[in-house]
Amino acid sequence: MSCIEKDIPLIVVSNKNVLNVGVEALDLGNNLKASQSTPIFHVQNYVEAAGILLGLNEGIDISAFDRPMKKLSLLE
Repeated sequence: MSCIEKDIPLIVVSNKNVLNVGVEALDLGNNLKASQSTPIFHVQNYVEAAGILLGLNEGIDISAFDRPMKKLSLLE
C-alpha cells in the first residue's frame, strides 16, 4: 500500500461485504502495525473514519478520541 510507504495515515473501516476483504486479506495485522511508523486506525464505520480525518486535519491528538477516557485526578 503506497500510503504506508509514504507515511500517510491509513484508516481501515470494518465493512462486511461480498468480497470479504479485511485486515487479514490485506496483511494489515499487528506485525505491520508494529513494524511501521505510519499510524493505522481501525474504525467500525464511516462516521468514525470522518472523525479521525477531521481530528488529523485539525491537529487534534487522536488518542483523545479513545473511550473510556482516563480518570481525572485532583491537583493540589
